[in-house]
Amino acid sequence: MLNRHRKVTRIAELVHADLPESGHNPESRGQFLRALLDRANDLVSALVLFPEALVTIDLQIGDAHRLEFEVGKSVNFPARLSPVKGAIATKIEQYSECVLLETEALLDFPNEQEASDFVEILASDILDLPPDYELSGDIQVTKRQQMST
Repeated sequence: MLNRHRKVTRIAELVHADLPESGHNPESRGQFLRALLDRANDLVSALVLFPEALVTIDLQIGDAHRLEFEVGKSVNFPARLSPVKGAIATKIEQYSECVLLETEALLDFPNEQEASDFVEILASDILDLPPDYELSGDIQVTKRQQMST
């Protein structure tokens, strides 16, 4: 029981700890994303006693696009990008395998590094954002939704 209490205390500390400032240049964006990934991985480890917990990183890229990564114990990094339509959808298909839905793309990266690299590719090559675009985001812990069979 004491061990579970320590785990819950650690989770609370991780959830309430401040995140770094968002980034406006390549170095600060890289540091920001690394900090989010590290914190999300720490949360996944702390939440091992709670298998129904889902940890996601929700990134805001520029003014209009959201990229959400699911962080877990598995090697791959599933992601959801929105909004996606027209030329952006075509460009995404050139850089990554994905499933295109009406207004979003579902992506799956083989590892954390490729997921991180895609953020810069997305901003510079796909969305054509200026070099000083803002990368902001947050970590969310939610309950996994059960898939109905």
